[in-house]
Formats: sequence, C-alpha cells, structure tokens
Amino acid sequence: MPHKIAALVPMRHSSERVPGKNYRVFGDAPLFHHIVKTLLTCPSIDEVLIDTDSQVIVEQCQEHFPSVVLIERPENLRAGDIPMNKIIDAYAKDLPNLREAGDYPDATEMRDLVVQGATPTDWPGPLSEGAKLMIEEARNASPDDPV
Repeated sequence: MPHKIAALVPMRHSSERVPGKNYRVFGDAPLFHHIVKTLLTCPSIDEVLIDTDSQVIVEQCQEHFPSVVLIERPENLRAGDIPMNKIIDAYAKDLPNLREAGDYPDATEMRDLVVQGATPTDWPGPLSEGAKLMIEEARNASPDDPV
C-alpha cells in the first residue's frame, strides 16, 4: 500500500513581525485560507494537518475546511523561536491517536521534507524533478521501508 503524503502546517495565533498574520485578510480571504486551499487542491498531497494554538484558525477550519485535521499545539511550543522539528516531535506523540483514524506518515518522514517560509505568492510552482521523485518514492515504498 502506498504511503500517504501529508502536509503538516504550523500556524501560530501570534506573530512577532506581523500580528495575526495567519488570519489577516489577504486579498479576498484570510492568509491561511489561501494556504489551505492550495494544499487541498495539490494532487500530490493526500491530507492537510494544521498544528495551531489559535481558536480563530480552529473555528474557521471547522467551518470552511472540515477535511483538515487540526492538532492543538502544546503550550510549551507556542513561542516564535520554536524550530519546526520540535513541532514534528509533538506530532510524533499524537501519531498513535491520529493513526486510529487513518494512515499518517511517521515523524521521521516529515523531518526529511520540512520546508518553512513559503508564502501564497511563492507556491504552488511546478514541482522540481527531485520533489516529484521523492513523492513517487514515498508513495511506492513498502510501509516497512524507511522513506
């Protein structure tokens, strides 16, 4: 069975440089709506997970994007200087609960694909040949093989 490709998106409620940037209106909708819509339409992504501490984001996702899996960010990981690998560590702790509802990737697989800093104007662009190869290899790997 092919591996599921999931997008784990960190979205904090607060931001040091642009207060409330994730839920500020950008064009016709809050910024995070553009990100989620893009991820949901990407044929290479099977599932979108949002790691957040924002009640605003939770409520809007429940209303506009019910298929998105919401993960509550632990209080000790809410500061702006927390590296993404710490967020993935928290995801790893939630993984047994998530796997009761579906086939979610291991945290080690996610660490290999961490990308930060993309904005709606940066992405989606065409996938590089390397990205296409990584996605194909992940989908075709045996569940017992490390990806």
